[in-house]
Amino acid sequence: MADELKRINDQVIAEVEKCFDGVTEAEASFKTGPDEWSAKDVLCHLIVGERDGHAFLDDLINNSTRYYDSFGINVRVRHEAMMAVHTTYRALLDEFKEAKAETWAYNRLLPPELVARKSTWWITCYNTLQPPLHEQGHMEQIRVAIAAARKK
Repeated sequence: MADELKRINDQVIAEVEKCFDGVTEAEASFKTGPDEWSAKDVLCHLIVGERDGHAFLDDLINNSTRYYDSFGINVRVRHEAMMAVHTTYRALLDEFKEAKAETWAYNRLLPPELVARKSTWWITCYNTLQPPLHEQGHMEQIRVAIAAARKK
């Protein structure tokens, strides 16, 4: 499973990096409106998704489930905090690659007791090996944001 995840992650990383070929920092930071996302915001969102996936694995290993009142929404201040630390899109790309590498390592090191719980192992594989549709949709969002920046 981890080998397949590595293959998927390598493909996703290459495609995300390609979205930023020839992009300036101003283009990566451009927002079409106050409530819209820049390409950098989208990178933050993808990083948050990886990190939240790590928390999901924590829960599976602990044989527990968190309860939420709602599915939740994206928290803008979380993106702002991330961009305060990783100030360039290149730094965010590096953080995205590291988060993907950590996801791969985490899945590679899953404990045998998790794998032995068939239903837990099934949901782990199902969630981990889904085609990268979520990321592909956001790659289009990155391309649209950059195109809008170039038109302004």
